[in-house]
Amino acid sequence: MSEFSFTDHSHRRFNPLTQSWVLCSPHRAKRPWLGQTEEQSTETRPPYDPKCYLCPGNTRATGTRNEQYTSTYVFTNDYAAVHENQPMCTNTDIEQVTRSSSNDLFRVESVCGTCKVVCFSPRHDLTLPELSVEEIIKVVCAWQQVYADLSRNPEIKYVQLFENKGAVMGCSNPHPHGQAWALSHVPTEPAQEISSFRAYQKKHNACILCTYVEAELVNSKTESTNRIIVQNESFMVVVPFWATWPFETMIVAKSHVSSISEMSDAMTRDLASAIRELTIRYDNLFECSFPYSMGLHQAPTATHEDGVCCHLHLHFYPPLLRSKEVRKFLVGFEMMAEPQRDLTAEQAASSAAEDANTTPFNERALELEETGPDTYMSVDLWQPSGNRGVFGGQVIGQALSAAGKTINGPFRCNSVHCYFLAAGTNTQMITYKVRRVRQGKSYCSRLVVAKQGDRVIFMAMASFQRPEPSVLSHQYTMPRVPPPESLVSREAYMRNQKERLNNGPVDEAKIAEYGSLPVESRAVPMPKDKRGLPINAIWLRAKGDMSELGHVHHQCMLAYASDFALLSTTLKPFEMDAPDARYKLGMLVSLDHSVWFHEPFRADEWLLYVMESPRSASGRGLAVGRIYSRDGVLVASTAQEGVARGTDSEPDQKTLEFRNSVAKL
Repeated sequence: MSEFSFTDHSHRRFNPLTQSWVLCSPHRAKRPWLGQTEEQSTETRPPYDPKCYLCPGNTRATGTRNEQYTSTYVFTNDYAAVHENQPMCTNTDIEQVTRSSSNDLFRVESVCGTCKVVCFSPRHDLTLPELSVEEIIKVVCAWQQVYADLSRNPEIKYVQLFENKGAVMGCSNPHPHGQAWALSHVPTEPAQEISSFRAYQKKHNACILCTYVEAELVNSKTESTNRIIVQNESFMVVVPFWATWPFETMIVAKSHVSSISEMSDAMTRDLASAIRELTIRYDNLFECSFPYSMGLHQAPTATHEDGVCCHLHLHFYPPLLRSKEVRKFLVGFEMMAEPQRDLTAEQAASSAAEDANTTPFNERALELEETGPDTYMSVDLWQPSGNRGVFGGQVIGQALSAAGKTINGPFRCNSVHCYFLAAGTNTQMITYKVRRVRQGKSYCSRLVVAKQGDRVIFMAMASFQRPEPSVLSHQYTMPRVPPPESLVSREAYMRNQKERLNNGPVDEAKIAEYGSLPVESRAVPMPKDKRGLPINAIWLRAKGDMSELGHVHHQCMLAYASDFALLSTTLKPFEMDAPDARYKLGMLVSLDHSVWFHEPFRADEWLLYVMESPRSASGRGLAVGRIYSRDGVLVASTAQEGVARGTDSEPDQKTLEFRNSVAKL
């Protein structure tokens, strides 16, 4: 008989917190069919939804209006599971329901309490991993305040903080939020954990989780026994040895703190950082907005007598079983007997730790893989539906990113000039080869050649400058336009345009496609007296948080975004959207693109992109743009020329004569 192997043979693992067992069957992961593979959701959400009862300023079902909050927001749940004031249940009431006086078989307890809703952000379209560490710190501080406030009520014996993320977890509203339930009793699961804490303390004169943390730190030194995904000074993220779900995790305080009320400012920041890094890894692992149920286990209340033996930890329970591609709930044996899993904790931790990239999946548009000296390859390419090639802005952003990876010191890109030589395809990744043309004290230059196979499709020359003070400074003034908060999202604008022009059904797939991009934008409406002129304006910003990324990444993201709507400005005088339009578009393809960066900026903050087209002629159109920060600073300028061909349903005599002369040639 062969020797026992944890990765090949069935075994049970004991959970010392719940005093329960889980059956591990790792060999089952090798069977030919592992369950139904779920399609990824293409849901897109606007930053503000007028129908959402959690968005700022909106009215809830009870008629209560939310505050115009700009950070976290806490209110009492309108449909709470428990209430503070209700009649007490008596034996007479029990007998009326059970028709029995035997309270051993029909036991009932009265319950009172309250439920709070904790909105994490005013943004309807964000999730925890898409918030910055600073924003998650505010969420943790809101938890601390709610926990402390509810603990002051002597009737409250337990406060449970939790989040259900995703419709698959029963979340009824996608707006980023969690809840706090305050109860007059300690629920079953935490009560069992507290009992285990007490028993272990009595037997070993030590804390279960303090001992467990020390053991896992030792285990992490060997690859085969490592279950830690990530850690910082105050917390570790670990797949518990006894995990029920394959990608179940715990965030455990390294030192003994009983509750979030006892955390220092440094611990609060570390907890926020651990939450963000774990949830980003979840999203990256499954390449979706990853669903889970998360809850804090700590002292029942800030004043509970059992608080001293408790150890702060967070449970993350994802609705996945068997593999990271398959969703499955606990059924059959798991419901009738005991939990069972097909992936060991060590395998799950290794899978999660392998994806060391903690960039949110919706920022992968700029991600590159180093394949050789000064040589990089794209990992993601977007080819818009109906387009003959990949999105040019992505190629520009990736090329600039490749150039930036060869720059040492405090240099920042001051300009990049690009030529599109052939259409790229998303069926083959692009290789970017960087040539170090010049390395000076104040400026340096890089030539980037982009190829698919042996075919050169793109070239860029990027210049980088060491920052220096400037005595001479002037700029165009930013025009006055409506703020972005007052405008509809790009997706809503696309729907409105279709409905307004009545030129066919709304293409929801295309709207979802654009909604999944790493940049959001909002069209600025043109005054009636400006319509038909070759001018355009949009607000834009990168999705998610980029506060911890370097300035080059912000420049690359803006270069990516600068390709939106610029060349189409050359078509504005021809009003081609109307069903009865005289002119029809034949081709619109970029030939070149340039960006000049004037000042530092944040790509994840609203920027105003003002565009105009001075000339269209000879089958080409030229557009130029100015990009302003919200406080009116001109941070970048752009220029783009492209092929702009169309047809005229009512050509004049001069045009007909020209066509005839060309035909004779």
